[in-house]
Amino acid sequence: LKDQKKYEPAAVAFKKALEIDPALHDAVYNLGMTYADWFDESRSNDHKDKAREYLQKFVAGGGGKEGGAGYVKAANDKLYALSGP
Repeated sequence: LKDQKKYEPAAVAFKKALEIDPALHDAVYNLGMTYADWFDESRSNDHKDKAREYLQKFVAGGGGKEGGAGYVKAANDKLYALSGP
């Protein structure tokens, strides 16, 4: 859904996954990236804030698994991009 730019249903699906398993790091990452992509189109501060919230949570958790370093870097890169005006 995210890749199809259907951001709202994608966000709902990732949130449902997190309700089932709050430690699902892939869902945290993908929810953050969904909000970041949505912000890129909408320029909504709400989307930006939510993107930062979920990406920071993902980074703070260290990516959640072995081999997650690439995703942590991508999340940090996106956080840096979101830190501008």
